Amino acid sequence: MMAHWTYYHTLDPFLIQITETFGLRWYSLAYILGAVSTWVFAVWFIKKGRLFLPVEKIWDLIAYGAIGAVAGGRVGYCIFYRPELFVDFDTRIPFWGVFKIYEGGMASHGGIIGLIVALWLFSRKHKVSFFSLADLSVWGGSTGIFLGRIANFINGELYGRVIQTKAFLGVKFPSELFLWQSDVSAWQDRLNSLHPVLPALKKALPAKIKEIPSSSEWGEWVYRAIEEPLFQNKVSNICHLIVKFSTSPSVQTSLEPLLSLRHPSQLYQALMGGLGTLLVVSLLWLKPRKAGLVSVAWLFSYMVFRVMSEFFRMPDEHIGYQFLSLTRGQWLSVLGFAFVGIWAVIVYRQPPKGFSGVK
Repeated sequence: MMAHWTYYHTLDPFLIQITETFGLRWYSLAYILGAVSTWVFAVWFIKKGRLFLPVEKIWDLIAYGAIGAVAGGRVGYCIFYRPELFVDFDTRIPFWGVFKIYEGGMASHGGIIGLIVALWLFSRKHKVSFFSLADLSVWGGSTGIFLGRIANFINGELYGRVIQTKAFLGVKFPSELFLWQSDVSAWQDRLNSLHPVLPALKKALPAKIKEIPSSSEWGEWVYRAIEEPLFQNKVSNICHLIVKFSTSPSVQTSLEPLLSLRHPSQLYQALMGGLGTLLVVSLLWLKPRKAGLVSVAWLFSYMVFRVMSEFFRMPDEHIGYQFLSLTRGQWLSVLGFAFVGIWAVIVYRQPPKGFSGVK
């Protein structure tokens, strides 16, 4: 395997960090910019006579859309990927696993469904064409997906499959270690290979952190972690420390050769699901079309691009590959084509209630 360019991931998920766990993250900025882009396009559509809505109601529309997308994305993740979160209760705030968004876990397919429901509720309340709102939402949707996938790359999450032949860009993600320690027995040899990293880690750590095993002790920890929860936690803690201090030059030098060279699938998905869908709807917007047709084209192109880009992305580790070696995201997109077909029939049968496009 090889790549024309190789990058060792060192990006910080925080744009502005206030405490160790709190601050403005790039992912949050993606949502903010998606909302702003929706406002800009909405004002433009109103001026063009393509959306009959008072300007002062735009932020209400954005609030509806944001709540629908976030709620749908989270609930969709719980349904499609982690149903056990519905019965995950504890005594710590926020008490229910479904609400622990800060631990990660959003599904774009669920977000689309949640957005559609929110737009329908808004259209009913304000007597505005639902399909015109749907056509409007694709601009913010494409922008949000593009920026959201860029944020995924910055966060070092949802990374790609190992490059098997050649690629233009290959990335080494230190967070790959979380994959190793999630199944100690399967990754025992790879975890054992970390022993050269430990001396470098010890130099990079603050003096107050003392429990760093020697190379020989590390081998024992990994071996015992197969069956003993105490050592599973010990191994997990060391992996987290290595990832946390992976930008240290000494840690990077010893860790980088051990990491796999992977496709930057987050960037592929940003280009396809974000810019690709934006290009599709921009071409359709060159002339007026029946309200709803633009959103049909957006949904169809998103499902196509999602199926394509998932061939380069690692499947969720607790799910793996499914029927025909496709991922859960690909099968959801295949089911999405049926939904797009139903949407297209409804749009076709509706009498013209508005148009999308440039006059």
